[in-house]
Amino acid sequence: MVNKSRAERLSDTFVKLTDTLVADYDVLDLLHTLVEDAVDLLDAAQAGLLLSDADGNLQLLASTSEQSQLVELLQLEAGAGPCVECYHTGTVITVDDISALGERWPAFQHIALDMGFRSVHAVPMRVHTRVIGAMGLFGAETGALTPEDASIA
Repeated sequence: MVNKSRAERLSDTFVKLTDTLVADYDVLDLLHTLVEDAVDLLDAAQAGLLLSDADGNLQLLASTSEQSQLVELLQLEAGAGPCVECYHTGTVITVDDISALGERWPAFQHIALDMGFRSVHAVPMRVHTRVIGAMGLFGAETGALTPEDASIA
């Protein structure tokens, strides 16, 4: 097996997503591919994707694991958490150490730590300038999201 550079893997991802869009495709399969490839490219442990419906309500459309799915669903139920805030503000929300959140998003903190996550980075998903959702990148270790990773995400 040949080890590909990150740039080569990123290029492969864009080609795969583009190929999917020119054929008959299932949107949910496409979104699942997106979160799976984001985990690989951005060195995240897991990921989840929240997108807004026609009324502006966030819905969970893809996740890479049951753990990330549960954390995303809890944020939707509570109406609070890094991905929800990311969607509403349109800015990247970075939590380098979930255990150090203090009183901010206590329900999120509890379940995220229970699921084995130590960091989370929420990145807004956009169509042109309109924010349509957020991708949560969950880390098994504490740590920051680099500007390059935020740009790729």
